[in-house]
Amino acid sequence: AINPFADLEWVIRFIATHPPRSHAFHVAYHAFKTLLRHITGRQDEEFDAYMAKTATSLGMTMAELSYHASPRFHLGELQVPTLILHAVDDPIIPAFHAHILREVARENPLVNTHLTRTGGHTYFDLVDEAWYWDTVLGFLREVIS
Repeated sequence: AINPFADLEWVIRFIATHPPRSHAFHVAYHAFKTLLRHITGRQDEEFDAYMAKTATSLGMTMAELSYHASPRFHLGELQVPTLILHAVDDPIIPAFHAHILREVARENPLVNTHLTRTGGHTYFDLVDEAWYWDTVLGFLREVIS
């Protein structure tokens, strides 16, 4: 998982809130809004309303959807090897999510978490290609051996 969120409820609130121009998420916020309009045929303009409709279409409340889709509630019981990479400078999913996930998975030896200073939101290979591929391929080699 690359820069995963820990809690869907937080993500919904974050994406649904218009950030000031000075915020690192400002450009991505507008990209999310454009994508939402595109995938819903302009039926939905707000991410939180879209997610509420999604929950209803799945026969769930928002609280149920948030619980089932939030890794923080399930990572401790994960039964497959998992690699989590997260960058402190991620403007979309802040590093506190990685700290939550690391704490939840602390006693699960199948979960391997790496928190780096740089990497943005999924740009590890651009920041340090050698480290990224060594980490990912090393994890995969360990899993298949």
